[in-house]
Amino acid sequence: MEDGGAWAEQCGMYIHLNPIRVAALGLSKADRAASREGLPDDTPESVLRRRLAVLRTYRWSSYRAYAGYASAQEWLTCGTLLASAGGVRAEYRRQAEGAVAQSVREGAGARLSSALVIGGTEFVRRVRAGILGRSSPGTNARAWRRLLPFGEIARAVAGVRSPAGADASVWRWGNGRGRDIALWLGRRHCALTLAELGEHTGMSAHAVSKAISRMGHRLGKERSLQYALSITTATGTRTFRYNDV
Repeated sequence: MEDGGAWAEQCGMYIHLNPIRVAALGLSKADRAASREGLPDDTPESVLRRRLAVLRTYRWSSYRAYAGYASAQEWLTCGTLLASAGGVRAEYRRQAEGAVAQSVREGAGARLSSALVIGGTEFVRRVRAGILGRSSPGTNARAWRRLLPFGEIARAVAGVRSPAGADASVWRWGNGRGRDIALWLGRRHCALTLAELGEHTGMSAHAVSKAISRMGHRLGKERSLQYALSITTATGTRTFRYNDV
């Protein structure tokens, strides 16, 4: 599913880099998962050079035509993707091979690796809500949840205390209660790791785990927190409507 080409450039780049996403070049699924978890990348220079060599010579990819390594077939229309590089093949080549030199950091395409949609923010939001509302084993629900920015949860939580402007800067209200609600929701709805949540809040992964566990217990007993959570989910109706909270 695609939204009018809004992400055409990211989609094209993702497809062009696919030939090097293999274990032999240090880019297996496990390798890329480790990268997403923030583990250090110690890829040898020799492997980076091999990735570039494969990218430049892979005969079944249209990348060679886009990058100027081969003539484009008559049926291949390059204008749309090259527009992102000012119509210049050398610039498109610089962008693609620069990504390879940086160990092919995960972008929009990788986040959607098992999903079926490419589009603008609002389009992805609508489809994401529908997918998670009727998820099945083939929908890769975790990948869809990761498309929800933590900032949206922070704004919804802030809306409990600042409903008019929903100023995200006040989301840590209530002696940490707002923060802990945001962490609980972030873990449940964004599929963020403990370390990723810690980056958003300036906490260690261990502290985040404790806060989420604490909030889970408190939500089962404290009516005031249940009310705050209901207000939060109402504030972020479009964000949370497809899940039980």
